Amino acid sequence: MVIEGSPLISKIRQAQATYPNQNKVIKNWDIVTIPVDPLNPEVRSDVTINELFAINATTPNAEAAWEFVSYVTGEEYARANAKSQMFFPVRTKYIKDNEGHNMEAFYKLKPVVSHFDQELSKMPTDYFGKLHQMMLPEFKKAADGTQSIADTLDQIQMRGNRLIE
Repeated sequence: MVIEGSPLISKIRQAQATYPNQNKVIKNWDIVTIPVDPLNPEVRSDVTINELFAINATTPNAEAAWEFVSYVTGEEYARANAKSQMFFPVRTKYIKDNEGHNMEAFYKLKPVVSHFDQELSKMPTDYFGKLHQMMLPEFKKAADGTQSIADTLDQIQMRGNRLIE
């Protein structure tokens, strides 16, 4: 068993088509929903929205913008995009699987915004980049053995909090 997203399907199919040692390629596989919280078995908090489209209220090209948004949210684009097999369309009628796999598992649970996600959205836009840059040398010290894991985590927490202040 593996917990993965929809791109794994393309990787499996590519391996089935091209991998030289076909005995090592997964042949019998299917899809189930991700593990759920027993207290909220109908929802999932791991939904990723890849593309959002908006039109600036002051754009001088409102008509062209509406045409674009209409196209990328329309039937023609959904039909063409469904062939990519990397992401699933909102329109479930374009999900094709000739091998009978349970693609409905990706749509079965309702999305919910978690408290954690709400708090993350309040962070300054440059916070995560700065945090990442601050963490790298601390992780290096731990990897080199010049700083304990506990001290590394303490440093990251202290310096990370300072970035927020």
